[in-house]
Amino acid sequence: MNLDFFSTKGIASSAKVSSIDSYQNDIEEYREQDYTYIPMPDEGQYYDLSKGELGKIEQEQYLHPDTPMMDAFSKLQEYPFLLFDEFRSFSPEDGEYISEGITEYDFPDGRYSAEEIVENADEFRERYDGNWAHLVDAVDESASDRYWILTLADANKRRARELFYRVLSEFEVQLANLVEQEFPDSESLFSDANPEAIGRWQKSKIDELVVHISEHMYLSTLIDLVGKTPNLREQFGYGSRNQFNKDFGGLVDLRNRIMHPTKTLVHDSDDLEQEIDRVNRAVGALENLDANELQPKFPKSSDQ
Repeated sequence: MNLDFFSTKGIASSAKVSSIDSYQNDIEEYREQDYTYIPMPDEGQYYDLSKGELGKIEQEQYLHPDTPMMDAFSKLQEYPFLLFDEFRSFSPEDGEYISEGITEYDFPDGRYSAEEIVENADEFRERYDGNWAHLVDAVDESASDRYWILTLADANKRRARELFYRVLSEFEVQLANLVEQEFPDSESLFSDANPEAIGRWQKSKIDELVVHISEHMYLSTLIDLVGKTPNLREQFGYGSRNQFNKDFGGLVDLRNRIMHPTKTLVHDSDDLEQEIDRVNRAVGALENLDANELQPKFPKSSDQ
């Protein structure tokens, strides 16, 4: 299941940075805006307002703009925050982006870093014209929003919820699809379905809508039904009913909270770890399905 189009930059926030010499003067301003960290990239440090102490910014905390959201969430379990630096260059290595340092540009008389260009922008404009001058303007302009920060709080943003919902929706649809294939007679599932599902299915029959009762079942019912049916459970790579229910029962709670946008999904790193584990298990189970034997009903996103 491809989730790479959910890029992390879409939920990051513009970061106000400081320096080791002046950060103490900024503490009250950061507190007033409910910020937790004061990044000081030039010194490779940050100040944690909640703990009242300095910390080191690791190279691994810098992300490429195209970093998939799930990868960033995994890193957030290791670091207090992550940064995007518009001036930083990366190289691909083993499927990941490795930070190489500040981007450098070739000019007619030498090679200069983005920081050097910004610090001496007027001088560069006097020395160059044409496309070189446009390059100076572009680099200088990007300096105003150079840094972006990602914290645990960003996992509660709408785009992050869309990622979680995307996985849960696909999982739920495939559960219903498998149930329909295994039990084509809807009435044979009346003993498993709750009264609401039976009522909605009976109304759809009256309205001459040909749908299977699985389309009216709650996610919890579908998980229980697939879990107790060996043939269906094994298509997700599970031999044990108890393990299946244990691994996927938590998706019901996650789905309910996603559907109520006022409810916070992630309060701390333990919450994030739990939700990412749940989503990863669902993705892994979907990847175990034999696509040739399924008739996908879930529409593809325009982003795919």
